[in-house]
Amino acid sequence: CYLFWREKKNWHRARAHCKYHGSHLVAMETTAEYDFVVALLLKTTPSYGVWWTAANDIARERSWKWADVNRPFTLSSKWRRGEPSNSFLGEDCGDLRRTYGFMLNDRRCSLTSEFICEYEYR
Repeated sequence: CYLFWREKKNWHRARAHCKYHGSHLVAMETTAEYDFVVALLLKTTPSYGVWWTAANDIARERSWKWADVNRPFTLSSKWRRGEPSNSFLGEDCGDLRRTYGFMLNDRRCSLTSEFICEYEYR
């Protein structure tokens, strides 16, 4: 289950918000899940949306992982061309943005964006 929050927060606050509500930032662990989330975004979001995901390389540069889930980052083919670039130094958090066709992009964690929380029912 996914909840799309229109409120803008930096990556750390978005992560804390999801955790507070019993979820985590979306971790698209398979291509099928990525395609599903992107299809939802295409149907429901305006043309300018930027959404935080759980993707990050905060602990070690260029070692991307999903925050809060113990599963590997396997979507290397879903990065926007030239990404992750760390262009402005410190681009350690991953987003999806409509203007990039919802391909993954790295960006400074301190910037604010909307975000997606993922609830896992077991």
